[in-house]
Amino acid sequence: MVVLGKVLSIFTKYEKIIGISGNGVHSIENLIKNYIYPVTTQAIIKGLSESVGVRIDDPYSSFYILVKVLSPPTKGVRKIDRNSLVLLNVTGDTVEKDLEKNGIIQVNRKKKTILLAEPENATDISNIILSFEKLEHVKEAKVGDYNFNNPVQVLHYLEYVALKFPDKLKEEIDKLRETSRYVNEAIAIAKIFSEVLRKMILKKCPQEKTQKSKDYYSKMN
Repeated sequence: MVVLGKVLSIFTKYEKIIGISGNGVHSIENLIKNYIYPVTTQAIIKGLSESVGVRIDDPYSSFYILVKVLSPPTKGVRKIDRNSLVLLNVTGDTVEKDLEKNGIIQVNRKKKTILLAEPENATDISNIILSFEKLEHVKEAKVGDYNFNNPVQVLHYLEYVALKFPDKLKEEIDKLRETSRYVNEAIAIAKIFSEVLRKMILKKCPQEKTQKSKDYYSKMN
């Protein structure tokens, strides 16, 4: 919210901003939705990326990172309200149907819920592995169908391999590089999560050793 406040302070300095459509309330809504929110979320992604020396370009990667970092883990998977869909819109034009089509969110229209497409939150390794195996793109990759739509899906598969077949991780990464352009960004996401998780654990439990705060994301670094 500090970042959002700084962005707002810049935009509100001007009496008129050229290129903003609409009048009155509609122009303000357009300004916030299509300019201020994207600028803010892009700044967050840039800060996270530069802190670990990587670059994130894919809007689906950015959305996934923002939800994972800004929304605390819950039992099951993270739920997203429609306001958050707008707030975390990095490009200003990434809509719900695109996020659903590309496997970033799951929409249950009967229950009117939006869920992040991620493995379920679990504490032991065996249950974490099972939660990855429930993801459709991981199921397909297990049988050799590497038809990934974005870096997030590649990340899920590499996380699964890192947990279940750690000795084969490098081999799988090399194999995927031949068929998918998303591998480097998937590894970049893993680096961000590994660093963010480490800092969160150290902040919560300063007495913890750094190496104890590393998780399976670090295996892909």
